[in-house]
Amino acid sequence: MSKEHQVRIFQKGTIQNMYDLMRWSDVSWFEWCGRSIVRASWLPKVCRIICRLHRYEAYTNHIFGINWDNVDDLIFVARHVLDTVKLQIPDIDQRVKTHIIPNGINLECFKFKNRKKGFNIAFLGNVVLIKNPMLLLQCMRKIVDKDPRYKCFIGGPFKELFVKQYLEQMIKEMQLQGNVFLQGPIKNVPQWFDDKSFLISTSVIEGHPVGIMEAMATGIKPIIHNFYGASEIYPRKYLFNTIDECCDMVLSDDYNPQEYRKFIEDNYSLQAQLDRIEELLNIHRVYLPVPSSVPMRLKESAKFVYWTYLRNQLLRRIISWVWSGLRWMYR
Repeated sequence: MSKEHQVRIFQKGTIQNMYDLMRWSDVSWFEWCGRSIVRASWLPKVCRIICRLHRYEAYTNHIFGINWDNVDDLIFVARHVLDTVKLQIPDIDQRVKTHIIPNGINLECFKFKNRKKGFNIAFLGNVVLIKNPMLLLQCMRKIVDKDPRYKCFIGGPFKELFVKQYLEQMIKEMQLQGNVFLQGPIKNVPQWFDDKSFLISTSVIEGHPVGIMEAMATGIKPIIHNFYGASEIYPRKYLFNTIDECCDMVLSDDYNPQEYRKFIEDNYSLQAQLDRIEELLNIHRVYLPVPSSVPMRLKESAKFVYWTYLRNQLLRRIISWVWSGLRWMYR
């Protein structure tokens, strides 16, 4: 964007700092639907506001704290993410103009390799429960029982110690020490992909997962657990529901690197998505000038709304804790 537009980045500061930057801009772009746009959405209208919502925000309370009537455009990375928000805010389409613009892959960074089917499997991403690494181990046990030459390399940081402890224990208990390897954060993903033939994703939910697309762009075969919304993004032939299906997809002779690359080129190239964003940015809207500083009444109102929103979050958690305790006491 900086090649075509003047861009300034707001990282932290006061409400007044945010407001000053919004007054300077024609468009204020909020990447992620989090606290910043909760605050900004209650300020006087001085520019066009665009928010890009990925996946995890659709399952947080942030979406309830935003004044959507003050937001112009809301971008979703996938249809099922929009559907998730609409389940919770049914009139979202009437309050803000919604768009679906998927993530894009820089095909220059992820070069195609016409690789042959081998025995190395990639698992890439933050190693957290939502990625369902437990299912990965079950799949690997089944695959190794059929052919012990297969190896899985888990790349990514652990966010919680207990997940790491569980995987280390179960790799040992399932006798997979020679087949499953924890490799930590990966600094050079394209290079790491070089000796891999497959990428397995076992997530229970995703938005529009970049790691899968990066692997496909390099010619790696994707094997994707059928998370909610997966069938709207990928062909059914890349999805599995059961451990047996996952195993069969790995062992199958159906292996076509050119097909995987072309799927990304045709659907999810970075340039195609940037063109759609540029088209969206070129829709100009003009707003009436307002005072250069946030009026105290509005500033306090914004603070009140924001802190009321945070307090409600805390109250919900307290009620949940109390209810859980009562259920445990009287079960």
